[in-house]
Amino acid sequence: MIIQELGWVKTLQGLIVPRMFSAFGTFLLRQFFLALPRDIEDAARLDGANLLRAYWHIARTLAKPGLIALTILTALWSWNDLMYPLVVTTDADGGIDHGGRAHGRRLRPAAAPLRPGHRLHRQGMTA
Repeated sequence: MIIQELGWVKTLQGLIVPRMFSAFGTFLLRQFFLALPRDIEDAARLDGANLLRAYWHIARTLAKPGLIALTILTALWSWNDLMYPLVVTTDADGGIDHGGRAHGRRLRPAAAPLRPGHRLHRQGMTA
């Protein structure tokens, strides 16, 4: 309903934006940030950094493995989901509109683009 009101039916925004935010992602990153040492933030505050600067330069850098893990998990879940893209890209008369493109060429194994981040993913899952 919301995607239709925003005019995102049959668009990339309708497929991507709703999947960017999830309760699992919020929980995973919350737990990851709670596990970060508080002493590092306190040291940054003593050095004169405000809260935003301490987050941007310290916490965000330390949370990179958690962000990579969340990105990989979200990409895999979206890759495996069939119904949502079908609902968003279906015409009103029930036909599927793919714009005449050959989608078979765009299907690639899900693991191929994730290979470079494997080490950070493993760090993020074990932290």
